[in-house]
Amino acid sequence: MRHIFTHPERCVAGTIGEPGERAFFIQTRSKGRVTSVALEKAQVQAIANRLELIIAEVKKSNPLISIESFPQDDAPLETPVDEEFQVGAISLVWNEQDQLLSLELYELEDDEQDEEGQVLEVNMSLGMAVAFA
Repeated sequence: MRHIFTHPERCVAGTIGEPGERAFFIQTRSKGRVTSVALEKAQVQAIANRLELIIAEVKKSNPLISIESFPQDDAPLETPVDEEFQVGAISLVWNEQDQLLSLELYELEDDEQDEEGQVLEVNMSLGMAVAFA
């Protein structure tokens, strides 16, 4: 199953729990549909770092590109947080044609899984990527 969001209203990283026992999530919302996936703290940090690098590269290669301003979203995750899956692999790609940054989060596969896992695909503008990072 593929959960696809293009130009979502919200895409944030957030936590639930006390320090040292926190669970990390990425949550995306569009038109009343909310999808939450669980991941490790290091994965969230890696996504933010990679987003900053991609944004810098896009600006460098295309200095005339306009980046709309999005306010930083520090609001808590929408509750209840229903985890769709635990994230394993992550893909980040800049789509020059659509002028969108595509974040794909793939379900962590286990050895007993016969079918393809779920994927959360978020296609966001550079402005939203800046606010996320």
